[in-house]
Amino acid sequence: MVKSIGFLTVSALALVAGAALSQDVAREDTVIFDLDRTIKDPDNFNWLTPGTKRMHGAHQTMWEPPFILNYATGALDPWLATGFTANADSTQFTINLREGVTWSDGEAFDADDVVFTVNMALNNAEISSREASTVRAQVESVEKLGDLSVGFTLKAANPRFIVENFGVRIFGSFLIMPEHIWAGEDPATFAFNPPIGTGPYTFTSAATNRAIWDRNDDWWGAKTGFMDLPAPERVIFLESGGAESRAQLMATNQLDAAQNVSVGTFEAIRAQNDKVIAWYDDYPYASSDPCAL
Repeated sequence: MVKSIGFLTVSALALVAGAALSQDVAREDTVIFDLDRTIKDPDNFNWLTPGTKRMHGAHQTMWEPPFILNYATGALDPWLATGFTANADSTQFTINLREGVTWSDGEAFDADDVVFTVNMALNNAEISSREASTVRAQVESVEKLGDLSVGFTLKAANPRFIVENFGVRIFGSFLIMPEHIWAGEDPATFAFNPPIGTGPYTFTSAATNRAIWDRNDDWWGAKTGFMDLPAPERVIFLESGGAESRAQLMATNQLDAAQNVSVGTFEAIRAQNDKVIAWYDDYPYASSDPCAL
């Protein structure tokens, strides 16, 4: 069996050939990620319905979770939330939200958004995304306890409720949507375009082969001192077209981070471009992958 490299990076200074990108952001201020699939519906950002609507940058740059599971420590690192509490039998949970979080349009992110989004999942059985279905199966009710506090009552005891629903594990979580935009819309058909989020990037454009996101210099994380602004001014998710095309784009500095390639392909790319690196300098190059094969 040929082992594969999960992630490659390169310091690149060339333009992406044929991507039809705007030229108002310098290449050195742009990072280009490998997208291993066609964007089926580039005008639809309703993640509650089936289909790929978050993997081309929305999840990575625009939408943020309450918590992120840290695989190195095993802890749930707080993000949009500051922490949570549970009762003795793990049937009731309270999530405390971070003060100062705003949507990219300036509206406050608060308990109303959380309660509204969870109730959308609970009250609309036609919403069939995996995350919405999981919440519907586990949650009996949700309530606002304060502007920055949300209470959950579960149908059965579940000590893993927070990590299973609101702590990103490798990829994916139940995403909170802005009530002031979604209110009155049909959650089964609303396209949510243009989308907004609380993340440090905002949506610029998308086609079936690429999506472009530009940095929001008014991001709440930087304004509150929670985190620094990310360095790239623009993030692009570009469909690479397969292993051979992916390797060529990496070798010619037209891609900054690649999906899986074989060890042999990685070594061939590195022989052509000394800027290409893996997690480790020597074999097996890749880091331990928490995803089960």
